[in-house]
Amino acid sequence: MEVAYIKRHETIRAALDRLENYPAGSKRPSLNSIAKEFGLAESTLRRAFKSDAHLNRPGTPNVLNKHEESQLAGYCINMQKLGFGLTRSGVNYCVMEIMRLNKRPHPFGENGPGRYLQKPWYMYSTFGS
Repeated sequence: MEVAYIKRHETIRAALDRLENYPAGSKRPSLNSIAKEFGLAESTLRRAFKSDAHLNRPGTPNVLNKHEESQLAGYCINMQKLGFGLTRSGVNYCVMEIMRLNKRPHPFGENGPGRYLQKPWYMYSTFGS
């Protein structure tokens, strides 16, 4: 996911550079033509053109570092290979064990991540890649 975000960020930057630095004496290209050229939605490019805030948005902070993510991925993959279904509570328990064993502070309560790690985390994780 990080790589995709970085590539998208670079693509938007390149499109904005192209839009602002057109050759002297030529007509400025349209937002739509630049968006098509770079494979972006016109609304995305228009929003970035009007305000640079879109490009400087930090996103949600990561709670687990790369090593902890790989530990969690290993747990999930191992459970799948053993034929056990993953449950949210099982994954939450594993996250809490990883945090406890690594002795790191975390933003979770005593019961673990709970709703903190629901849809976006499960749907858009990059553990398998």
